[in-house]
Parts: sequence; structure tokens; C-alpha cells
Amino acid sequence: MGTVRIRILAEPQQTAEAVVARARLVWVEARGRRVEAAVPVVVLASGRNGTALVESVPGAEYLARVRMGEPRPDDSAVAVLSPPELLHMVRSPHLFVAGATAMRHVLRDAVAQSPPRQAALVPSLVVGDTSGVDDEMRDQFQVTGLTHLMAVSGANLTLMLGVVLAAVRAVGLRGWWVRAAAVGGVAAFVLVCGQEPSVLRATAMGLVALAAVGVGTGGRSMRALSVAILALTWLDPWLARSAGFALSVTACAGIVLL
Repeated sequence: MGTVRIRILAEPQQTAEAVVARARLVWVEARGRRVEAAVPVVVLASGRNGTALVESVPGAEYLARVRMGEPRPDDSAVAVLSPPELLHMVRSPHLFVAGATAMRHVLRDAVAQSPPRQAALVPSLVVGDTSGVDDEMRDQFQVTGLTHLMAVSGANLTLMLGVVLAAVRAVGLRGWWVRAAAVGGVAAFVLVCGQEPSVLRATAMGLVALAAVGVGTGGRSMRALSVAILALTWLDPWLARSAGFALSVTACAGIVLL
């Protein structure tokens, strides 16, 4: 057992067995020692504790007493934390993070009156929010090979930035204003979709794909793609074992070459 301070990175997800949340460790205190380490962790809880975890706020920091376990070998998290209970919030989320969370809730509310499956699927397709997707629907997508549609991909970012850049150019902005709008769009995309590993990977690959389309020359775009792959695998070595990442790289390479 130990006491940790963690920052919740994205909205917790309900599975058949437990509630799962991605978080970043701020510090851990055990056996009379405190160690500060900004590393990714997974938080698992069920029952009453799972209900408390579901109600946690993305971007906020919490103190909790936890049991620490080993993660799966293919997971980038350094530990699995099982809290008997979340003690209390010690830091509320920043204004922008709170606004992004509110936008996700607004999206869910906007489709709440739709048929249940549509209400669950639209947030999943738009921002990767699978909280309403049940096990039956997830199994059906897996059987038909369409699971990737329920996850945020680089295509989401590319389409969104395409609209943003077209809009700012239509009002007469050029040069660094266009670049600033693109950076703002990327930041908003990450905030709304959550700082999960899949979102960050999609952001990087979407930017590469957009640059490849804009540059229009295979040599320069291939160099950009290669640099992005090297940087991402250096930051997250577990990507080397990710089939989704390999497919994203292949798709971007196809855009560049063809």
C-alpha cells in the first residue's frame, strides 16, 4: 500500500470487469519515502470505488491510497493502481481542460434522444468517447474488422484541420496566422479527445498526413514521416508493438507516395 498523487488524463472507461482510467503519477509515498516521477499509470477500480473513479474529473489531481501491481508487458504504464477509494481532489483541472470536458458532455447530450446505439456510436466516431458502447456492439465491430472506426485516428485530425485551414484562408488570413490557427486546432483536438496515447499518436500521424498532402513532394514528405516515426518511437517505445501504429504509418506512406 502507498499514497499517490495522480492526474487523471482522460475520462475513465467502464468495462465488463472494472472501471479503467489513464493517469499520470505526480508522486508516490510508501515506506516513509516520497518519490516524484511523472510516469503513466493505469487506475483500476470496481464496485463503489469504480463509481467514485467514474465521477473523477479529467485534468484534476487526486490523492489516493492504492495497491500497486505490475502492468501488462505490452503496456506503456509503469504500474497498475487499485485504490480502495479516491481520497480527495487536490487540484482542479485547468480552464481549457474543463471546457473540453464540457464539450464532450454537450456532444453526448446532443445525441441523447437518438436511438441508444446511435447515441453511443456518434461520440465514439467523433472524439473516441466509447463510454456508451456496450460489449455486444464492441464485439460486432471487432468481428467485422471495423474496430478502428471507434477510435480517434489521424483522419479525424486531418479532416478537422482541413476545415479550419480552409476557413481561416477564406477570411483572408495568410502566413503565420494560418500556422497559428493550425496549432490552435491541434491543441483543441487533443483537449477534447483526451490525452490518451491513441489520441497523441493520432495527432502526430494526422499532422504528418496533412503536411504530406500540403507539400506535394514525395522526398520531403517521406523525410517528415520518417522523422515523425523516429520521434514517436523514441518517446513511446511500445509503439513498435502496436499494429494500429504500423497501419497509421503505412497509410501515411501511401498518401505520400501515391
